[in-house]
Amino acid sequence: MEKKRIGRKDFIKTSCSLIGLGVLAGLAESCSSYKVFKTKVTDGTISIPLSEFALEEVRIVRAPGVGYDILVRKMGPTSFTALLLKCTHQDWDLQVGKNQINCTYHGSVFDWMGNVKTGPASTKLKSLATRIENESLLLTYS
Repeated sequence: MEKKRIGRKDFIKTSCSLIGLGVLAGLAESCSSYKVFKTKVTDGTISIPLSEFALEEVRIVRAPGVGYDILVRKMGPTSFTALLLKCTHQDWDLQVGKNQINCTYHGSVFDWMGNVKTGPASTKLKSLATRIENESLLLTYS
């Protein structure tokens, strides 16, 4: 059986197409959508009704004056994490994907606990303190 040789031009065209598909797949991953809960900051505290987590364990919280969204995840019946979606490399908005958090500016990737998976960022994301009080999840923002 004779092997067919591929020309340089066809090789480059095919390679670029495959790379493009990989980039699109990465962008699709970063575009997962989660419900946004809009609220305000009162005396350095952000309040979210626990009922927001009855059906889904993830919320993006948006509050005027904070400057960046906050990723809030329910980890257990009374356990939550809250991460400021601000890249630690150069203060850029982050996009929440299905399994990771992405910076579209320089390509940093963080896991859902805020740890750096891929640089150039070298510092984990800022966590906000959480506590439950009167059927609300309270985040301390300072």
